[in-house]
Amino acid sequence: MPQMLIGGVVAQRDKKPYLQISNENGLILQLTMAEARRVAHDILVTCSRIEADAMIQQYVNEELGGGEEAGVTVMRLFREFRMELDGEVVAYGALSAEV
Repeated sequence: MPQMLIGGVVAQRDKKPYLQISNENGLILQLTMAEARRVAHDILVTCSRIEADAMIQQYVNEELGGGEEAGVTVMRLFREFRMELDGEVVAYGALSAEV
């Protein structure tokens, strides 16, 4: 796997900060701070979700003896459940610090 380098720059043209991702061949991607934070968040969420998928499959296959097909089915059901939760609307400011 090629080495990924993460750096930053303040652009001469607009004086704004940018995150840069490079490899041995040069610059791959340049992101605004908002874009970089979004990508970082998406990476963390995706890692957590893939770990959960792997754990579900392993548990169903090895601990419950359900086999590969059962593991895939349970993982699919869990993903559907997770998508429903993702679709819920969050009311910002609705939580109180006094809780």
